Amino acid sequence: MGISRSIRRKKDVKEKKKFKKLFQDKLDNVSKSLDSMPMKCDECDIAFDKSRVESHSNWRIAVHDDGQINLVCDKCGKHEEDQ
Repeated sequence: MGISRSIRRKKDVKEKKKFKKLFQDKLDNVSKSLDSMPMKCDECDIAFDKSRVESHSNWRIAVHDDGQINLVCDKCGKHEEDQ
């Protein structure tokens, strides 16, 4: 019985390390993406205010497959919807 428990523990430790590394890699990717996010609207060049909660909920962020990030303010976003 002792041997199988030892083997199981080693397997569990190995899996935990694997998932921890995978999680850390994904977290690093998200961090890099946020750091490369634009700080102004792509349409009208209005500055994005990180301190205002309204900015976070009203502005649109589009992340494309090639890694490009577009940021559009709520005013420009409304103009796009009207068209």
